[in-house]
Amino acid sequence: PTTRSIRIDSSPLKQTLTGHCHKWQVKFTNLLNDNANADLSSTYAHMDKVGATFKKRPLNLDQLADQIGVLHGEQAEVVKNEARFEPLQAQYKLLEKFEVTVKDDELAKLAALATEWVDFKQTLVDAERRLDKAKGDFRDDLLQSLNEFNAQTSTLRSELLRNAPFSDEVAPERAAELIGEYAAHVATLRAKEAQMRSGLDIFNIDPPPNKETAQSERD
Repeated sequence: PTTRSIRIDSSPLKQTLTGHCHKWQVKFTNLLNDNANADLSSTYAHMDKVGATFKKRPLNLDQLADQIGVLHGEQAEVVKNEARFEPLQAQYKLLEKFEVTVKDDELAKLAALATEWVDFKQTLVDAERRLDKAKGDFRDDLLQSLNEFNAQTSTLRSELLRNAPFSDEVAPERAAELIGEYAAHVATLRAKEAQMRSGLDIFNIDPPPNKETAQSERD
């Protein structure tokens, strides 16, 4: 028997496979570029947001506590955030290898990242210095408020013992009126006590025992 060979033109198949490979490569590199750009942009956005936070002078103890919390969080994440830069650089190296055209502004951000990060870390150092000064100022104000609070507590207790309707000589209407007045004063003191609590926590100051107010509430 005679053996016959069949010649098959594989050019269309090769072209199809080449086309699929090219499409896959384009999709892969586009995704790689999108991810790298998102990571780069989020890094800059984060530095801008933190920097804007520390440009604001804390006006009260709550704002001071918030900024101190942000500072401590950023200081704890410095090494972790720096570890992201090398893989990010590697992604852009890979894009260069695949001859992907990356936008000029994106490449400019990448080139400036190391310098911007140094400036960001200096921002943290400067913020710590400013917040330490602010803590000193707020601490002085808090101690003054605490002294005033203790004086108000003692004054209210003295007035209560002197004028409260402890006997039946006071008319019921007047007794109810006095009780309402002292209850309002006690509520005001409790509100001030609550306002000072966050500051006392910041400076590790024990809150006042405030036994006199507690006794006035019971009376």
